[in-house]
Amino acid sequence: MSVDGISFGILGLDSRGRLLLEAISGAGGCRVQAVADTDSRLLKSVSDRYGCDVYDDYRQFIIQNEFDTLVIAANLHRCLDTVRMAIKEGIHCLKLVPMARDFEEAGALWRLAQSHHVRFDVANPLRYHQAFRALRELLRKGTIDRPYLARLWCDVGVHADEDPLQPDSQKDWVTDQELAGGGVLLHNAYPLIDQLIECFGVPQQVYSLCNSQASDRQQLHHLTEDTALVTMRFSESLIADSIAMRHWDDRPAGLSITVHGRKQVVTASLEGLTIRDQRGRTIQTDVCPYDPMEGLKALLADYVLGFRKPREHPFGSDGPANLKRMAVMQAAYLSARTGSPEEPERLLSKTV
Repeated sequence: MSVDGISFGILGLDSRGRLLLEAISGAGGCRVQAVADTDSRLLKSVSDRYGCDVYDDYRQFIIQNEFDTLVIAANLHRCLDTVRMAIKEGIHCLKLVPMARDFEEAGALWRLAQSHHVRFDVANPLRYHQAFRALRELLRKGTIDRPYLARLWCDVGVHADEDPLQPDSQKDWVTDQELAGGGVLLHNAYPLIDQLIECFGVPQQVYSLCNSQASDRQQLHHLTEDTALVTMRFSESLIADSIAMRHWDDRPAGLSITVHGRKQVVTASLEGLTIRDQRGRTIQTDVCPYDPMEGLKALLADYVLGFRKPREHPFGSDGPANLKRMAVMQAAYLSARTGSPEEPERLLSKTV
């Protein structure tokens, strides 16, 4: 890391990549050195606005630059070889959620990073939202007395932040199981699963059901899921369920976690934190709407601190932590195929 802070290269300029570009440009201890995308018109506007080097050739993007960290905003089916190349060149990686398309791919990337002595971290801005941080703190302090049930809710519109899906659109990959790896569970509910594991650890068992909104004439085995129902057992006294739904419209995202304790029910959502008693009467409401830009800035500050003082302030969303998330995802997808509960720890024992 230079005296100017961490230098970043950004791979992919979809809505998340552009937001991250803006966040890095305005964050202390960070600078954008170069960006890459296949859209030449988009690259021109980015170059004019931010004054950074731009590339439409991913290979040259890596070869001609020596940035500290590669931020991976592009989907892995478009850039997996580029990511591998960056790792072999000794470049750290910061992947926007999810970590990978499946557990095997995640493990392979992590092992490659380890062998070349670089970091492979995962960026989940939801970790830094005030409501979810408050929920974790309540659980850490034991304020929520003997939690016995956690309920996750994920409700998203595919077109909320993107142009409408067209046959030749860059988003047509979302319905292709091979390219996407998964659907609403992997790409939209991942931040909530991350929070759940951060609060309670890896579940012992995972059972799931998934379906698609495809018509009867379409080949369902080629389509990713639009609806996922996942049930998890953490212990004899704690279970959780997750409902995730993807709609083909522009509705805003709805994400929340509700934890039921013996005396209180606490909900963290994108709107804020609510505490109720067991009869549903509101005890406390903290309104704090989620600001994606603020979440990214907080994440970047944490990432920079983790670089400067790795022992005192390790970055919490590292490779090993996210392999646990990917193991839960893999267990859920396996369960949907086998019709039986699966155990994430069995997957982890073979990789970590």
